[in-house]
Amino acid sequence: MSKYDLYLELIKSKQDASGFIESRECDSLLFSSLIGCVPGVRVNIDAAMKKPGQWLRRPAVYPECFACGRSKSSISRDMLLGLAWFAYFNKRLDISEGVIKYAISHGMVMGEGVLSRTLMTPSLLATFAWVSYKLGGPSRWWLRWIPADFGAKVDGYQAHLQALHIILRKKLRGAWSSRDRKTMGRLADDQPMNPLFQLAAIRDAREVEDLLSCEQWWPKDRLPTSADRSSPWLPERAYGKDWKPSSKAERVHSGGDYLFLKWLLSTALAE
Repeated sequence: MSKYDLYLELIKSKQDASGFIESRECDSLLFSSLIGCVPGVRVNIDAAMKKPGQWLRRPAVYPECFACGRSKSSISRDMLLGLAWFAYFNKRLDISEGVIKYAISHGMVMGEGVLSRTLMTPSLLATFAWVSYKLGGPSRWWLRWIPADFGAKVDGYQAHLQALHIILRKKLRGAWSSRDRKTMGRLADDQPMNPLFQLAAIRDAREVEDLLSCEQWWPKDRLPTSADRSSPWLPERAYGKDWKPSSKAERVHSGGDYLFLKWLLSTALAE
């Protein structure tokens, strides 16, 4: 059994009843949406929908993250970015339309809590408009012209989100903008060990394969654990301590980052 096929089977042990991963944490919607793009991985994404257009950080069967003090907001843009990925690759026009209509009817505020987290940006709303348009919904040409990214230099978790947004918009538009190519090239140069950035920079695919074959980060015969590397989702962190083993109690990671990256390498960036 190849490592990819093995991880497809083993990730089931790290999913909850709705197929979500990391559901004990409050970033579950992002990562569960991303693995939900991978063929063969079942995720009932609607478990995190409060009502059409209004989403939670994890399935509603768990204590709501903002209400119980686990997060500063009930939803955030990074969660919604993951949802945009899921909606497009699962042909869920109802999701993209729900988010757009909710944003417009609620003054662009997508949930409770700190406004800097819950406020829908024009760029992200434009991406949802692209998703709807590509799935047969309204054109909204007046919204889709807004770029996904303006080339700001960010790092760490924000760089991961920047890359995800740029890659998704490329798939939706069918082409890279010159600014996006420049941004992804800079990210790849700044973080040469990050396979997401190397993949999006469209360089040598063998380099990405070499990174994904690293036994410490993604063992070939089992899921990675915190004894291999601390972060449960490596591409979201700058190369450093989060890529190193953790001294805390050992935890088995989902391996979802490997599945998402392998799928992206093989299909999502295909011209």
